[in-house]
Amino acid sequence: MNYIDGILEKYGLNLDELLILIVSFTVFLPFYFLIFAFNALFFYLIVSGKIIPILKGTPYVKNVLAFTLLIFVVSVFKHNLYGIGVSIIIFEFAMFFMYYRSVINRKLFSRIINLYMIVSIFCFILTILSVLYSKFSMDLKMYEFIEYMALHRPVSSFFNTNYYATICEFIIIIAMYYFLSNKNKNNRLYFLCVSTLAFIVLFLTENRTALPTILIATLVLSLTKNNKKVFAFLGIFTVVIVILMIFSNRIFPRYEFIGNSLGTRKEIWDNAIKLFKQTFLFGSGPMAYQNATWVTHPANHAHNIALDVLINFGIVGILVIAPLFVGIVKQVYSIRKRNLFRLIIALTVVVVLHGMLDVTILWHQTAYIYFSVLLAVGKVSNFESKFIF
Repeated sequence: MNYIDGILEKYGLNLDELLILIVSFTVFLPFYFLIFAFNALFFYLIVSGKIIPILKGTPYVKNVLAFTLLIFVVSVFKHNLYGIGVSIIIFEFAMFFMYYRSVINRKLFSRIINLYMIVSIFCFILTILSVLYSKFSMDLKMYEFIEYMALHRPVSSFFNTNYYATICEFIIIIAMYYFLSNKNKNNRLYFLCVSTLAFIVLFLTENRTALPTILIATLVLSLTKNNKKVFAFLGIFTVVIVILMIFSNRIFPRYEFIGNSLGTRKEIWDNAIKLFKQTFLFGSGPMAYQNATWVTHPANHAHNIALDVLINFGIVGILVIAPLFVGIVKQVYSIRKRNLFRLIIALTVVVVLHGMLDVTILWHQTAYIYFSVLLAVGKVSNFESKFIF
């Protein structure tokens, strides 16, 4: 206990802030570590007696509790075992972020963001080293290696490549925001290196949705920061990438099959629409598409965030939780002249654009990073773009 007190005193933290930093760190470990962290922290809130004050001090808490109870009950009635498990995780996720909202402050927020930068560097370097090892150990020619990578895309600790790509997108946006906001040359160089590493790994994931998404999101970020030089550079870079995507199958081999993939997506969307018509009122609980055994093309989700939300939660579920998100939107708009607003807008562009063809945000690792920024609104309006550990 004295050791922990020493750490808290050394870094100017209290126990609650340390716990949130530890949970934030587990985002970059295999996914079950974050689930364990949610469970452990929920137990801590109950034992410490903090859960009741947190519930009382959280706006829209009745909507959150009613929503989590609703999707759990629906999952039970629909015999949706995946949905039952995910409903419990969503409940713990909600409890954590109520706690997060009660603790977060400007200094802690900056530490969390810096933690994302530091830990992601290790993930990116390990990924790049593993890819280089594969290249040289198998003695492949470059075009053979590119084709090999299309079949063996890196996942790091994020369950699948698509989740990893979304993490890369978020880190690029955060690092680029720091780069644009910082006047210190050494800090700017550091954030540029982080975003470059993230972009290299994003390229290696060969996620066909992520690449155009991050190009548009970085353009939006530079535009909101009113940095015309960066906007012009990114505009030219975007044009070059688009040309390469269209005319070079060897650089982007998976884009050669994008027509077939869109055909598959359309089939999944048609199935999702039929499922929504059957269960439009209450949905079928989380993982509804995977739970539907009659679909002509099985998948983990509907590959469209709007359709997935509709079939999971139904109109009633959406109406129950809608006041919470309306309140968040109002708070985000109220800080439209602050730094955090620009970062939230750019990250939301990633969520929306990527969500048109995939649903990677409905995963606790990716959702954690997004909501840790989004739910700081109202508590944090500006944050430091320098090391404060």
